[in-house]
Amino acid sequence: MANANTIAGVAAVSASGNVVAETAFGLAPANTVRATVGVPAGFSNGALDGREMLLRASILATGGTTTNYTAAIRANVGGNSNLTTFTNDIAIMTPTAMAVNSVTRLINIQARLWWDVTTARMNGAFAYNIDTTFTTWATLTAGLSASVTTAPSLVFLITGIFSASNANNTAILKQFELDLL
Repeated sequence: MANANTIAGVAAVSASGNVVAETAFGLAPANTVRATVGVPAGFSNGALDGREMLLRASILATGGTTTNYTAAIRANVGGNSNLTTFTNDIAIMTPTAMAVNSVTRLINIQARLWWDVTTARMNGAFAYNIDTTFTTWATLTAGLSASVTTAPSLVFLITGIFSASNANNTAILKQFELDLL
């Protein structure tokens, strides 16, 4: 839920169905443009430099059969806007596959991020939980390495994939927000 520290969030997002190839969550109702959150336009580099950001996501995943669901958060730096092209986008958080064998489970992902304007690098850590299983904090899968030079260029998207095809597989992005702490 948005709070006084929230600087960006996604509202209307389409459910992701039986996807067995990495696919971004799309904006409703057309579901053809990826849902992203990022630092708002007009935000100065100095206002973000070295400050902690908290990126939060919640997904309700239902497996229609014996299947795993894998979510990932990417830095949207490749200039892509569709749901399946990730050229130059950077997978910064890649939790392990989570079992959703014929059940519905809430998956929560959170990341603590810091960006430095001088080096244009971002680092941080992430953790996630599904149902009653919580992972320990881990370093970002990949940090940004001198690729983002302005604060409003920090934009993120979230993807998901099921390991087995079933017509009843579904994933709903319930929350995707960015806070400045």
